[in-house]
Amino acid sequence: MIFSWYIIVIPDLNTVIVRLGHKRASEYNAQWDYPVDMDIWLEAGLRVADNVRK
Repeated sequence: MIFSWYIIVIPDLNTVIVRLGHKRASEYNAQWDYPVDMDIWLEAGLRVADNVRK
């Protein structure tokens, strides 16, 4: 079974974004070949990281 787990590491920002889930978007970003919901989790994680640094 493939879960919808995303682990995004951004060393320059000293940030790790982890999303654990059971479902993911069925649509894919054609250019980079990843589920389109990954953009949502990346943006949300970056917003949280930015608020923590303030």
